[in-house]
Amino acid sequence: MNPMSSDDQYKAYVMFFKEKMHFKNYGKKTLELAVKGTKFETVLDFYVSRNMTVFSPEPEIKKLLKITKRFPQLVLLAAIYEDKFISKDELMELSLIPNLQAAQASFVQTLNSAASTLASQLNSHQNNLVTQLQERIKQLEEEK
Repeated sequence: MNPMSSDDQYKAYVMFFKEKMHFKNYGKKTLELAVKGTKFETVLDFYVSRNMTVFSPEPEIKKLLKITKRFPQLVLLAAIYEDKFISKDELMELSLIPNLQAAQASFVQTLNSAASTLASQLNSHQNNLVTQLQERIKQLEEEK
């Protein structure tokens, strides 16, 4: 984090809080006590002195990037997403992926269109046969 005024820190805190994210300031010793001996111990390499950390119960990547963009003093270095340590570039790529509900809706739409196409193709031969038989019945009735 670059030098940031108390007012800007408070504004950032409020913006993160509104998005249900926690904006915390931890020193290296505090973080060392928390992550030493865990799979996230590599995060200590990013902490030189006091750093700001954002926690979120839900992965709101687009909102995180939008808020950090408003504060150039906040330099996003990396993230832990679904128990995986990822770079800022990987985080940017993840922000382009639609959320789970949108992906599920798209998948359901694809399945529905495939099912309706299959049903119409299966019924087309029957419909064609019925139409031809009806025409033949009319022809036979006209001949009588």
